[in-house]
This record gives sequence, C-alpha cells and structure tokens, in this order.
Amino acid sequence: MQQDREVLPKNAEVLVLMTKEQIEKLGITFTEGMTDDDVVKALSKQKADYEAEKVKSKGLIDKYSSEIKEYKDKEAQKLTDEEKRAKEFADMQEKIATLEKEKSIGAKKAQYLKMGYSEELADKVAQGEIEGQDVSGFHAEFLKAHDEALKAELMKKNPTPKGAGEPNKTYTKEGFRKGEYSYEDLCELEAKNPALYKEITE
Repeated sequence: MQQDREVLPKNAEVLVLMTKEQIEKLGITFTEGMTDDDVVKALSKQKADYEAEKVKSKGLIDKYSSEIKEYKDKEAQKLTDEEKRAKEFADMQEKIATLEKEKSIGAKKAQYLKMGYSEELADKVAQGEIEGQDVSGFHAEFLKAHDEALKAELMKKNPTPKGAGEPNKTYTKEGFRKGEYSYEDLCELEAKNPALYKEITE
C-alpha cells in the first residue's frame, strides 16, 4: 500500500482509501493489502473488545467493592463486639466496686453500732469514712448525746446529795464519768460555777 492510496471506482471490488499512518493512528496493526473494509472490521472488533473489557472491569470493580464493603462491615461488627465486651467488663468492675464499698460500709457500721452509735448515725459515719469525707461532726454529735445520756443516768442513780456545796469538794470530768456526783451536786455546781459544770460535763 502506498502513502497516497488511489481512489478506486465505486464499482471496484476492493475499497482502499486510508493510508498506513492513518490506520495505525486508530490503534490498528497495519497489514499489507488491508482494505478500508478490513479497517472497519478491526475497529468494530476493537470496540467490541473495549466494551467487553469495560463490562469485565465493571464486574471486577463491583466484586472488589462488594468485598471491601463486606470487610468493612465485618470490621465494624468486630469493633462493636469488642466495645460490648469492654462495656460489660466495665459494668462488672463497677458492680464489684459497689459491692466492696457496701461491704466495707457494713463492717464499719457494725463497729459503730457496738460502740453505741444510733443506726442512722452509724450509717452516716461509716459511709462518710469510706468515701473520704470529714465525719468529725458526726463523732461530736455522738459524744454529746452519749454524755447527756450518761449525765441523765448518773442523776437517776444518785438522787440524794453527797455533801453538795462542800467548800473543799473537787469536781472533775473523771469523777463525773464515774458517777461520783449526785443530781443535786450537779445542779448546785451548775448554779454556783457554770464554767466548771460545763467543763466536766462536756
């Protein structure tokens, strides 16, 4: 085939119009004696091959996309399962900590109940100590109530005077706690020496 191919009559059996360079620009391998009809057939086959490759590529893309989505779904499910296990573990630890706290509060409460604390006060002191709170006010409340109860008990046990108002009588906190003073002694002391009375009874 020459560079400038001759235009043949319409009734010619073979139609040859394209040059070798034109054919190769179309991406078709030139062969000696190739006609324009051969070029058209080659182009048709090239288009068919392209379409088939496109369908094949689309199928591969869809397949890979599906596999990637499936993998991501599995990873997401796996992460969700791990998160669930982590939450369950955290909940279990919280329950254990709560039970241990309640056990410690119960043990301390029992100790204070034995010491004479009321149910309510023992519970407040025990819980406050476990939680690291300042419970000195609760202890002071107990001591005050305890001393008042003791004072009442002592006065009940000693209704008669024991030399109340004796000039050399010594009043001490220890003597008060031992019940050495009668109700009348204490009443007279409170009247004559309020400061000393407050000192030994508080």
